[in-house]
Formats: sequence, C-alpha cells, structure tokens
Amino acid sequence: MKQKLRKIVVDGTSYRWRVRHVHEPKVGPPGYRCTEVLTVFREGHPRGPARVRFVASEGVLVGYPRSGVVELGRGDWRVFNLNRPGLIARLIRTFEGWNPDTRRSPWVVDDGVERLRALVV
Repeated sequence: MKQKLRKIVVDGTSYRWRVRHVHEPKVGPPGYRCTEVLTVFREGHPRGPARVRFVASEGVLVGYPRSGVVELGRGDWRVFNLNRPGLIARLIRTFEGWNPDTRRSPWVVDDGVERLRALVV
C-alpha cells in the first residue's frame, strides 16, 4: 500500500512529506539494519525530493517502538518522533543545498542522526 503524503507549510513554502521504515542489507547478524527514511517534496516538484536517512547504529535505535521514532543514546537519551510536523519543519530548515527547482533525482542525506543531534545543541 502506498503511503499518503502529508502536507506542511514551512516559512511560507508548501511541502509534502512521509516517513517510512526500511530494512537495509548489512554484513553480519541479523543481516539487515533498521533505517527510517524521511522524504520531502516541495509542492509542485515531484522529481527532486530530499531524502534523509536515519540509520540504526550503536547508541541509536530507529523504528522502535513504532515507525518514525529515533532514539539517541550516549549520556542522555533523546527521543525524536519523525511523525511530528514541528520536528519535520525544523529538519526542512536544515536542508541547505537542496534545490528541487533544478533536481531531477533525489537529494540524499545520510547524516539524519547527526542533524537530529545538532537540533538539540
């Protein structure tokens, strides 16, 4: 089933977004790693989305207890819910370099966890 895109307006610009949980292959047990993927489209620009990956690693839990949740460890635990529009708006504001007007393929960001850490500094 295709996931519905949610609408959000950030600083006067309309976007559509969704979050999904995926299992990516990796070497070693359990043979996959959990990843939350945030995809954001600027309204009217369906071919150049921003795609931000939040990858599980030591001290980072994703998709548990439900899809869209990212928990960061090391010292104080912080929980981020990617299903919350306020957090999505804050993340969109970090998308320097994304220009969906000219892109014809996704703008992929692999450091989603680091972006979340930067939001709490």
